[in-house]
Amino acid sequence: MNHPSTQGGAQDAQATFERETAPLINALEAILQSREVTRAKWGKIKGSVLPRMPELMAKFGADSDAADELSEMVSIGLYMLANHCLQTGQDLVVAEEALATASKLTTSDAGAARIQEAMDHLASKRNQSTCFFCGTEPADPTCARSIYMCGDIVKEYGRVDFKRISVAAARCAKCKGHESMVKRAGLTVWGAGLLIGIGVGWNMGGEGPLGATVIGFLAGFLCYNFISIFCRPVHMKDEDDHPEVKRLKNAGWQLGYRPR
Repeated sequence: MNHPSTQGGAQDAQATFERETAPLINALEAILQSREVTRAKWGKIKGSVLPRMPELMAKFGADSDAADELSEMVSIGLYMLANHCLQTGQDLVVAEEALATASKLTTSDAGAARIQEAMDHLASKRNQSTCFFCGTEPADPTCARSIYMCGDIVKEYGRVDFKRISVAAARCAKCKGHESMVKRAGLTVWGAGLLIGIGVGWNMGGEGPLGATVIGFLAGFLCYNFISIFCRPVHMKDEDDHPEVKRLKNAGWQLGYRPR
Protein backbone atom coordinates (compact mmCIF):
# COMPACT_ATOMS: atom_id res chain seq x y z
CA MET A 1 0.00 0.00 0.00
CA ASN A 2 1.41 3.40 -1.01
CA HIS A 3 2.11 5.86 1.78
CA PRO A 4 -0.09 9.03 1.63
CA SER A 5 2.96 11.29 1.54
CA THR A 6 4.33 9.35 -1.46
CA GLN A 7 1.04 9.68 -3.31
CA GLY A 8 0.93 13.37 -2.54
CA GLY A 9 4.46 13.84 -3.83
CA ALA A 10 3.66 12.04 -7.09
CA GLN A 11 0.54 14.15 -7.58
CA ASP A 12 2.49 17.33 -6.94
CA ALA A 13 5.18 16.25 -9.43
CA GLN A 14 2.54 15.49 -12.07
CA ALA A 15 0.83 18.82 -11.47
CA THR A 16 4.16 20.61 -11.81
CA PHE A 17 4.93 18.72 -15.01
CA GLU A 18 1.56 19.61 -16.55
CA ARG A 19 1.90 23.25 -15.52
CA GLU A 20 5.43 23.59 -16.90
CA THR A 21 4.78 21.78 -20.18
CA ALA A 22 1.27 23.11 -20.89
CA PRO A 23 2.42 26.20 -22.86
CA LEU A 24 4.65 24.14 -25.15
CA ILE A 25 2.16 21.28 -25.67
CA ASN A 26 -0.73 23.71 -26.23
CA ALA A 27 1.35 25.60 -28.79
CA LEU A 28 2.18 22.33 -30.58
CA GLU A 29 -1.48 21.26 -30.65
CA ALA A 30 -2.57 24.67 -31.93
CA ILE A 31 -0.07 24.47 -34.78
CA LEU A 32 -1.13 20.94 -35.73
CA GLN A 33 -4.83 21.86 -35.70
CA SER A 34 -4.42 25.08 -37.68
CA ARG A 35 -5.45 25.31 -41.33
CA GLU A 36 -2.00 26.28 -42.50
CA VAL A 37 -0.14 24.14 -45.01
CA THR A 38 2.10 21.46 -43.55
CA ARG A 39 5.27 23.27 -44.59
CA ALA A 40 4.21 26.34 -42.60
CA LYS A 41 3.29 24.15 -39.61
CA TRP A 42 6.69 22.48 -39.68
CA GLY A 43 8.40 25.86 -39.87
CA LYS A 44 6.55 27.06 -36.76
CA ILE A 45 7.33 23.86 -34.86
CA LYS A 46 11.02 24.24 -35.66
CA GLY A 47 10.95 27.92 -34.77
CA SER A 48 8.81 28.04 -31.65
CA VAL A 49 8.36 24.56 -30.17
CA LEU A 50 11.56 22.56 -30.51
CA PRO A 51 13.88 25.37 -29.31
CA ARG A 52 11.98 25.53 -25.99
CA MET A 53 12.48 21.86 -25.18
CA PRO A 54 16.11 21.90 -23.90
CA GLU A 55 15.27 24.47 -21.20
CA LEU A 56 12.22 22.53 -20.05
CA MET A 57 14.06 19.22 -19.99
CA ALA A 58 16.86 20.82 -17.99
CA LYS A 59 14.31 21.76 -15.32
CA PHE A 60 13.14 18.18 -14.97
CA GLY A 61 16.56 16.60 -15.47
CA ALA A 62 17.68 15.21 -18.83
CA ASP A 63 17.39 11.58 -17.66
CA SER A 64 14.16 11.97 -15.70
CA ASP A 65 10.84 10.30 -16.43
CA ALA A 66 9.29 13.75 -16.90
CA ALA A 67 11.83 14.62 -19.63
CA ASP A 68 11.14 11.30 -21.35
CA GLU A 69 7.39 11.95 -21.21
CA LEU A 70 7.82 15.40 -22.73
CA SER A 71 10.00 14.01 -25.53
CA GLU A 72 7.44 11.31 -26.27
CA MET A 73 4.57 13.80 -26.42
CA VAL A 74 6.41 16.03 -28.90
CA SER A 75 7.49 12.97 -30.89
CA ILE A 76 3.85 11.92 -31.25
CA GLY A 77 2.95 15.40 -32.49
CA LEU A 78 5.68 15.24 -35.15
CA TYR A 79 4.50 11.77 -36.16
CA MET A 80 0.97 13.15 -36.62
CA LEU A 81 2.30 15.91 -38.87
CA ALA A 82 4.29 13.44 -40.96
CA ASN A 83 1.36 11.04 -41.16
CA HIS A 84 -0.82 13.81 -42.59
CA CYS A 85 1.80 14.39 -45.29
CA LEU A 86 1.84 10.69 -46.12
CA GLN A 87 -1.95 10.45 -46.31
CA THR A 88 -2.21 13.40 -48.68
CA GLY A 89 0.93 12.52 -50.66
CA GLN A 90 2.17 16.11 -50.32
CA ASP A 91 5.21 17.68 -48.64
CA LEU A 92 7.13 14.42 -48.40
CA VAL A 93 10.26 16.41 -47.52
CA VAL A 94 8.43 17.74 -44.44
CA ALA A 95 7.40 14.18 -43.56
CA GLU A 96 11.00 12.99 -43.81
CA GLU A 97 12.36 15.81 -41.62
CA ALA A 98 9.57 15.46 -39.04
CA LEU A 99 10.06 11.69 -38.77
CA ALA A 100 13.83 12.08 -38.45
CA THR A 101 13.33 14.46 -35.53
CA ALA A 102 10.59 12.30 -33.99
CA SER A 103 12.87 9.25 -34.09
CA LYS A 104 15.44 11.14 -31.99
CA LEU A 105 12.83 12.21 -29.44
CA THR A 106 10.84 9.01 -28.93
CA THR A 107 11.62 7.14 -25.74
CA SER A 108 9.46 4.02 -26.19
CA ASP A 109 9.69 0.88 -28.30
CA ALA A 110 6.12 1.46 -29.52
CA GLY A 111 7.04 4.96 -30.65
CA ALA A 112 10.15 3.72 -32.47
CA ALA A 113 8.12 1.00 -34.24
CA ARG A 114 5.43 3.50 -35.23
CA ILE A 115 7.98 5.91 -36.68
CA GLN A 116 9.81 3.13 -38.55
CA GLU A 117 6.53 2.03 -40.14
CA ALA A 118 5.90 5.61 -41.24
CA MET A 119 9.43 5.80 -42.68
CA ASP A 120 8.78 2.62 -44.68
CA HIS A 121 5.53 4.14 -45.93
CA LEU A 122 7.44 7.28 -46.91
CA ALA A 123 9.96 5.22 -48.91
CA SER A 124 7.08 3.53 -50.73
CA LYS A 125 5.48 6.92 -51.46
CA ARG A 126 8.73 8.22 -52.89
CA ASN A 127 9.00 5.20 -55.20
CA GLN A 128 5.49 5.87 -56.46
CA SER A 129 5.88 9.62 -56.91
CA THR A 130 9.28 9.62 -58.64
CA CYS A 131 10.17 7.93 -61.92
CA PHE A 132 12.04 4.71 -61.10
CA PHE A 133 14.04 4.72 -64.34
CA CYS A 134 15.59 8.21 -64.19
CA GLY A 135 15.07 8.83 -60.46
CA THR A 136 14.59 12.58 -60.95
CA GLU A 137 11.38 13.37 -62.84
CA PRO A 138 7.90 13.15 -61.26
CA ALA A 139 6.14 9.92 -62.16
CA ASP A 140 3.12 10.05 -64.47
CA PRO A 141 0.47 7.44 -63.50
CA THR A 142 -0.47 7.08 -67.18
CA CYS A 143 3.13 6.16 -68.08
CA ALA A 144 3.71 3.38 -65.53
CA ARG A 145 5.69 0.43 -66.88
CA SER A 146 4.50 -3.15 -66.34
CA ILE A 147 7.35 -5.61 -65.71
CA TYR A 148 6.14 -9.19 -66.21
CA MET A 149 7.63 -12.02 -64.18
CA CYS A 150 7.09 -15.78 -63.92
CA GLY A 151 7.44 -17.94 -60.84
CA ASP A 152 6.54 -21.22 -59.16
CA ILE A 153 7.60 -22.94 -62.38
CA VAL A 154 6.91 -26.68 -62.57
CA LYS A 155 7.99 -28.70 -65.61
CA GLU A 156 6.68 -32.25 -65.89
CA TYR A 157 5.34 -34.61 -68.51
CA GLY A 158 6.09 -32.19 -71.33
CA ARG A 159 4.05 -29.33 -69.85
CA VAL A 160 5.02 -26.22 -67.93
CA ASP A 161 2.90 -24.75 -65.14
CA PHE A 162 3.74 -21.35 -63.73
CA LYS A 163 2.36 -18.20 -62.16
CA ARG A 164 2.66 -14.77 -63.71
CA ILE A 165 2.55 -11.37 -62.07
CA SER A 166 3.06 -7.80 -63.21
CA VAL A 167 5.27 -5.39 -61.25
CA ALA A 168 4.25 -1.75 -61.71
CA ALA A 169 7.28 0.54 -62.09
CA ALA A 170 6.69 4.29 -61.78
CA ARG A 171 7.78 6.11 -64.93
CA CYS A 172 7.74 9.69 -66.22
CA ALA A 173 6.55 10.81 -69.66
CA LYS A 174 10.13 11.61 -70.72
CA CYS A 175 11.42 8.09 -70.04
CA LYS A 176 8.38 6.53 -71.69
CA GLY A 177 8.90 8.70 -74.76
CA HIS A 178 12.59 7.80 -74.96
CA GLU A 179 11.84 4.08 -74.65
CA SER A 180 9.17 4.29 -77.36
CA MET A 181 11.55 6.18 -79.67
CA VAL A 182 14.31 3.58 -79.20
CA LYS A 183 11.85 0.75 -79.81
CA ARG A 184 10.53 2.37 -83.01
CA ALA A 185 14.07 2.97 -84.27
CA GLY A 186 15.04 -0.64 -83.52
CA LEU A 187 11.97 -2.08 -85.24
CA THR A 188 12.56 0.17 -88.25
CA VAL A 189 16.12 -1.07 -88.63
CA TRP A 190 14.96 -4.66 -88.12
CA GLY A 191 12.28 -4.29 -90.79
CA ALA A 192 14.75 -2.62 -93.16
CA GLY A 193 17.20 -5.50 -92.74
CA LEU A 194 14.47 -8.01 -93.46
CA LEU A 195 13.32 -6.18 -96.60
CA ILE A 196 16.88 -5.79 -97.86
CA GLY A 197 17.45 -9.51 -97.31
CA ILE A 198 14.29 -10.37 -99.26
CA GLY A 199 15.28 -8.01 -102.07
CA VAL A 200 18.82 -9.39 -102.33
CA GLY A 201 17.54 -12.95 -102.25
CA TRP A 202 14.95 -12.29 -104.92
CA ASN A 203 17.64 -10.96 -107.26
CA MET A 204 19.88 -13.94 -106.53
CA GLY A 205 17.28 -16.48 -107.64
CA GLY A 206 17.40 -20.19 -106.88
CA GLU A 207 17.73 -20.89 -103.15
CA GLY A 208 19.05 -17.40 -102.58
CA PRO A 209 15.80 -15.83 -101.28
CA LEU A 210 15.53 -18.03 -98.20
CA GLY A 211 19.17 -17.66 -97.16
CA ALA A 212 19.25 -13.91 -97.80
CA THR A 213 15.99 -13.42 -95.92
CA VAL A 214 17.34 -15.31 -92.90
CA ILE A 215 20.55 -13.27 -92.97
CA GLY A 216 18.56 -10.05 -93.28
CA PHE A 217 16.30 -11.09 -90.40
CA LEU A 218 19.25 -11.90 -88.12
CA ALA A 219 21.13 -8.71 -89.09
CA GLY A 220 18.03 -6.63 -88.33
CA PHE A 221 17.55 -8.45 -85.02
CA LEU A 222 21.15 -7.75 -83.97
CA CYS A 223 20.80 -4.08 -84.91
CA TYR A 224 17.54 -3.87 -82.95
CA ASN A 225 19.22 -5.21 -79.80
CA PHE A 226 22.22 -2.94 -80.31
CA ILE A 227 19.96 0.13 -80.49
CA SER A 228 17.88 -1.00 -77.49
CA ILE A 229 20.95 -1.53 -75.28
CA PHE A 230 23.40 1.16 -76.31
CA CYS A 231 21.03 4.03 -77.10
CA ARG A 232 19.55 4.24 -73.60
CA PRO A 233 20.82 7.06 -71.33
CA VAL A 234 23.60 6.08 -68.94
CA HIS A 235 21.62 7.23 -65.89
CA MET A 236 18.49 5.24 -66.76
CA LYS A 237 18.01 2.21 -64.51
CA ASP A 238 17.26 -1.24 -65.85
CA GLU A 239 14.17 -3.21 -64.82
CA ASP A 240 16.50 -5.65 -63.00
CA ASP A 241 17.27 -2.86 -60.52
CA HIS A 242 13.66 -2.49 -59.34
CA PRO A 243 13.42 -3.48 -55.63
CA GLU A 244 10.36 -5.69 -56.14
CA VAL A 245 11.97 -7.38 -59.15
CA LYS A 246 15.09 -8.06 -57.08
CA ARG A 247 13.01 -9.52 -54.28
CA LEU A 248 11.12 -11.82 -56.63
CA LYS A 249 14.30 -12.92 -58.43
CA ASN A 250 15.82 -13.85 -55.09
CA ALA A 251 12.72 -15.98 -54.50
CA GLY A 252 13.28 -17.84 -57.78
CA TRP A 253 11.12 -15.80 -60.18
CA GLN A 254 12.20 -14.94 -63.73
CA LEU A 255 11.77 -11.86 -65.86
CA GLY A 256 9.50 -12.34 -68.86
CA TYR A 257 5.95 -13.12 -69.90
CA ARG A 258 6.77 -16.85 -70.10
CA PRO A 259 9.46 -19.04 -68.49
CA ARG A 260 12.67 -19.45 -70.40
